[in-house]
Amino acid sequence: MLLLIGLVGSVVVPRVDGLYDSVVLGGEREDILNRLRELPLVARHQGQEVSLSGATAQSLLPADSISDWTLSASQGLRYRANGFCTGGTVTLNHGSGRSWRYNLEAPFCVPREIEDA
Repeated sequence: MLLLIGLVGSVVVPRVDGLYDSVVLGGEREDILNRLRELPLVARHQGQEVSLSGATAQSLLPADSISDWTLSASQGLRYRANGFCTGGTVTLNHGSGRSWRYNLEAPFCVPREIEDA
């Protein structure tokens, strides 16, 4: 009986750990996307253009796990002072090897995941 419990535990425990990692990863990714969705408001509030590169891209990443994530945007992706953006694509990479690509279509630039075929 003890052997059976050990075998079941060895199969179930890794899956629970993977589920936890998946939930945390999904939450962090959604947080980054929410910050990306807020950029038009930031540009309007500041009254100046915001370019999605370098420090701006880094500021969208969660502070407690910033080393795990990278965000890169297509060249020229900018949010104008009126809140509209020029459009482009962004790629979100996690240190685990997972990555997601999003299309941001002008003028509103709502992130829509690009499904790889």
